[in-house]
Amino acid sequence: MEYKEYVHLWLDGIYDEIAFWKNCMETGGAAISKSRWKKQLDKNRRFSLEEELPDNPEKVIRFADIGSGPLSRCGRITDKCKLEITCIDPLADVYEILKKENGIDNGNQIQRGFVELLDQQFDRDIFDIVHMSNSLDHCFDPVYGIYQLFHICKTGGKIILRHAENEACNGNYGGLHQWNLSLHNEENSFMIWNKEYRYDICRIFADYADFELYPDIIEKDGVWKYNKVVIKKRKEVAVPQRDYFHILFQEMYDVYMKTMWDLTKGGMGNRICRHREELCRKISDISTETLAGRIPSDQAVIYGFGKIGKMLFEKLKNSGLSVDIIDRSVTSYEGARCFKIDEYGFNKNSYIIISVNYDEELIRRELTAHGAVNERIINVSELAEYTDWN
Repeated sequence: MEYKEYVHLWLDGIYDEIAFWKNCMETGGAAISKSRWKKQLDKNRRFSLEEELPDNPEKVIRFADIGSGPLSRCGRITDKCKLEITCIDPLADVYEILKKENGIDNGNQIQRGFVELLDQQFDRDIFDIVHMSNSLDHCFDPVYGIYQLFHICKTGGKIILRHAENEACNGNYGGLHQWNLSLHNEENSFMIWNKEYRYDICRIFADYADFELYPDIIEKDGVWKYNKVVIKKRKEVAVPQRDYFHILFQEMYDVYMKTMWDLTKGGMGNRICRHREELCRKISDISTETLAGRIPSDQAVIYGFGKIGKMLFEKLKNSGLSVDIIDRSVTSYEGARCFKIDEYGFNKNSYIIISVNYDEELIRRELTAHGAVNERIINVSELAEYTDWN
């Protein structure tokens, strides 16, 4: 299987993954054990890997949970040191929206990241402990994933892997389970293998790390049986050159384009175009004073900096209002203060105008998840039509 095929397999599985966690959050964990769900929601849950921490209350330990899922199963509370936790998952943005919608906060905020691209996102040697649980075996290239874990782990630090024995075999190589992680093998080592390849990880990284292997650990609640591998990094490891970033971008862009085409075939594209032109005409006809008078705040925030967003900005920039721009990618523009959504500090006076023509409900959820007040969010269509909603 090539990486681009894996990306499409992963994209096909995203819906089911999101649907699973949406159901869990809306039903109080009906799809998993109630005890496990309650434990993962607990802000005061003890850190599950305390045996790997130094006994030094003044020492700061930076811990990265890669492929954490929406909640992380590691816990966060310890008296042994000062623990700083970073949770990373490819679906982080959706998970944070789901958590916000369902009033869930276990103390962990998830940030977006792919194990194959950690060296694109983080500097070398920044975490004391790097952890993956039930996720490395989902990768297209788990050996390359370990190289990436070495990249972000400090020399003298630890990489901790916790996975069930031979998940691909157990699942008949279904979905994303294309690799087996094994401690029960004839090599008496940590092996990663499938039908075509077999890698002895202890041997590959023998010059760079020491290995501790702990098979058949059972969680205290008896729910999960797993193998634990502790890799103690002794020296730097160069990450091999791979083209995964460009392939990932291209394949995801192809899927995005096909989705847009499907929407267009269904008539949405034409409706969006007609709606956009009508909005532009209405905004053009409104005087600056009238438009500014329709905004019950001295601080306007425009979400989306396409044609309509630029038009609004031009209308409002000399109106006396403070006008900022938010976009998924930061765009420089004359006189505009442009921010990514996760970099903008919303306050109760921020008045947000959605200036894009698609999926308003999703955008609203995204804005409120990042601190915007829902009652102060309006679509540009409502602003152009204006009725007295004061």
